[in-house]
Amino acid sequence: LQYVHPTKGKTSYDFIDLRLGNMEVGDLLGLADFEEDENGNKIATKFMRPSWLPTDPDSCGILFLDEINRARRDVLQAAFQLVLDKKIHEYELPKGWVVVGACNPNTDEYIVTDIGDAAFMDRFCHIKLTPTVSEWIDHAHTAKFDSDIIDFIREQPEMLASKGEDFDLEVTPSARSWEFINRLVESKAPINVLQELAIGIVGTTAAIAFMESRRSADKPFKAEQVLKEFSKIKKKIEKYSNPKDNRID
Repeated sequence: LQYVHPTKGKTSYDFIDLRLGNMEVGDLLGLADFEEDENGNKIATKFMRPSWLPTDPDSCGILFLDEINRARRDVLQAAFQLVLDKKIHEYELPKGWVVVGACNPNTDEYIVTDIGDAAFMDRFCHIKLTPTVSEWIDHAHTAKFDSDIIDFIREQPEMLASKGEDFDLEVTPSARSWEFINRLVESKAPINVLQELAIGIVGTTAAIAFMESRRSADKPFKAEQVLKEFSKIKKKIEKYSNPKDNRID
């Protein structure tokens, strides 16, 4: 992945792949050790930073937490702060890093840990990924799959995956998830992007209702908005002050 760094110019994202299903708490948080003073006296305990954590403050990358719902519950608890605050104890991820997780759905086809805890679910924007046949074929060509396999799937696409692999995302709104929506709105995300992400943050029903509300006809301002947020609504107020568009409410 390429991006334009504000000072370094065009550069690449780093990528760290962690399989939470194979990890213990110490692998994620680091192991406890003694902190010593200048005389070598042990004065406190601290956690040693795992070697895989990035330390370059100017670096950018993706910290990929795979198999989240195959992790032990104590590992999931340890991941809470990392996912939400990008911190582990005193360590903090560089600002250019993002945390991305992946897991298989909680269906009869997979033996997984239940991660339906609302506090944990709220820390993610949930995106359902269902690759199409053409996307799989493109991947197979890139990975140099045997041509007979590619041709077989092209001719019989129903054989790519069982229908049982399909699933529905169970995402519901919360006070915390609406804070995430507010960040997206303030960042002026494009409408199509905002709607897609909103579905993954507050669920389909709430997201569609919210987007429809934003698309609805002009609404009158509250006096509180005029007094406290005038700079945000100044242009609309000027529009309403125009004789052609005048509103008395």
